[in-house]
Amino acid sequence: PVIQPKISMIFTCCRCETRQMRSFTRLAYEKGVVIVQCKGCGVRHLIADNLGWYYDWLEDGDQNVQDIMARKGVTVPRLQGDEALALWEEWNEDNTK
Repeated sequence: PVIQPKISMIFTCCRCETRQMRSFTRLAYEKGVVIVQCKGCGVRHLIADNLGWYYDWLEDGDQNVQDIMARKGVTVPRLQGDEALALWEEWNEDNTK
């Protein structure tokens, strides 16, 4: 079996304020479409659209959540290695109590 590299994302739903973590393949994020459903309210969040399926939801040139947030002046940090592990451990500890 081929192992696909994964991306994990921690975010807060803008509708219900539920903080959550989602994982998806790097291939889907960089080349496909990623939609995640909120665990709190069930709303669907468009994370990436590299195929142009949801062109009416995005501004010209936007393909993913990083592009959308950058246009709004918000930087989305990309963490790797120890930083990512520390953030995951903190999130996991906060959400398993």
